[in-house]
Amino acid sequence: MKFRFPVSGLLFSLLLLGPQLFAQTERPIVGDTLEEIQGQGILIRTEPGNATVYIDGVERGKTPLLLSELRAGEYNIRLVREGFTERRFRVALPLHSRLVVSIELKPVLGQVMLTLVPGGPPRYGRLSFEPLIFADGKPAEPGILELPVGYRRIQTRAFGWESVDKLVYVREGLVTPEYIEMSPAVFRVSNPALSRPRFNPHASGDLGRVEMKFDVSAPGSGRFAVLDGEGNRIYEEELPPFETWNQSFRWNGRDKGGVIVPGGTYTLLVEARGLDSETEAAPVQLSQTVEIDESLSLFPLSLPGGIPGLIFSPSADIIPRGSFQIEGGILFGAVPSTETPWKSLPAEAGIRFSPLDRLEAAAFLSGITRFDGEEALWGAGFSAKWLFKKAEESVPLSLAALLHFSWAEEGGLSPLHAGDGLGFAAPFSWRFPIPLSLLFSPGILWYEPWSKISEGGAPHILLPAGILFQQPAFSLGASLRPAFDLKDPGLASLQFGGEFKFYPSTLVFSLLGGARYQPDPEIMTAFAGFLVGIIY
Repeated sequence: MKFRFPVSGLLFSLLLLGPQLFAQTERPIVGDTLEEIQGQGILIRTEPGNATVYIDGVERGKTPLLLSELRAGEYNIRLVREGFTERRFRVALPLHSRLVVSIELKPVLGQVMLTLVPGGPPRYGRLSFEPLIFADGKPAEPGILELPVGYRRIQTRAFGWESVDKLVYVREGLVTPEYIEMSPAVFRVSNPALSRPRFNPHASGDLGRVEMKFDVSAPGSGRFAVLDGEGNRIYEEELPPFETWNQSFRWNGRDKGGVIVPGGTYTLLVEARGLDSETEAAPVQLSQTVEIDESLSLFPLSLPGGIPGLIFSPSADIIPRGSFQIEGGILFGAVPSTETPWKSLPAEAGIRFSPLDRLEAAAFLSGITRFDGEEALWGAGFSAKWLFKKAEESVPLSLAALLHFSWAEEGGLSPLHAGDGLGFAAPFSWRFPIPLSLLFSPGILWYEPWSKISEGGAPHILLPAGILFQQPAFSLGASLRPAFDLKDPGLASLQFGGEFKFYPSTLVFSLLGGARYQPDPEIMTAFAGFLVGIIY
């Protein structure tokens, strides 16, 4: 049985899942199932895998195990894995098909009767004793724990009490009593971390401030201060009372008067103390340094075809090292391979990130859901951009080198793509004193032979250009991308469009639209779309 899932929904789900971008190659095993498929013999799968398989008393290997040479007939099968209940069953192999056996192994369990008690009165007044319990890293409820046999790690923690980490041996079919006493915690401050090492306070929302996180072990109070390079306190603020482990504060790059401070290195200082002031009179201090750089260009770009910029013109700008942007959405209209609109639903998701100061990488996944009942069409690609020159006040020019590659199934080209193949470009951007930039990116693209646009795979010269108006929370852009065929000189295609981005915080919302004109044969297609993403 085949199940259809809209490509647009899939790409949007990939965007939201973030780290869970990789799909499983096999369906998870839940319960026991038998299935006949094309082929011969038997395929035995277990959850978890690596179980030893015995067939008619003879060891044949570990799961997943395929025995295609096994003849039709009846067989006794035994599955053995340490720590799990042994499974025995009998199967009859068919003559003209393969039997797929999926077995969910059940762990052999024992019980731990856990008793948690406070080891004395709390240091900090009437502090509640509500410990959290973790068995092998998974949350557990207090009382009797059912755990697999063998050594198991039990961890308990409660705010204001010292954590306990204990190794317990669980026996099959028995109840193991375990008594844990938790002592009142000594006030500690630890694990300082910054959301970013550099930031530009002129940026919008969360992009224009830095967040410092730290942990405390018990109730207390504190304040944070910002020190300039000479040790002067240019900003101070009281922190809310500490009522849990994780604490944080944000600084927007301004002094006590609300004025943005000059660029440079600043120290973020935390001074905290526990409520047990008699024994902990001196505050505990933590500090981190952060750099204010007003030249940082941390703003979202469009990611069509995995090439950051305007939708039809790459940009020379890159995001700071350690930052990233993700966006995805759906388009409406016609794809480049057909002049018939509304016969499909293109969708695209992309990511850009900067592993080094001058390097930015990007990748994308696109898909086109067909309304005619045919299978969805897919595309993918990546790009790498190296920044040679960064715009400065004296010379507001940015210059970069861009290498990109994209691939799409025949007829599966997104309206935003230049085409599937290998390309090189030299994007540069010129910033005016007003918040306006001109973009130009001459390049060449070697189309793949199967590309419907390429007409034989001849390289095309691309001359993308655009204009970008930027404000702290939004941007407007217009761009075009003419392509010229070197095999048959003349205009091969022209793409043009506009876009609007709104980013009051790390969330980014985009509206875009455009058209594509092809003179021979004469085709005119149009599209519009909506995308959503994050930048950090």
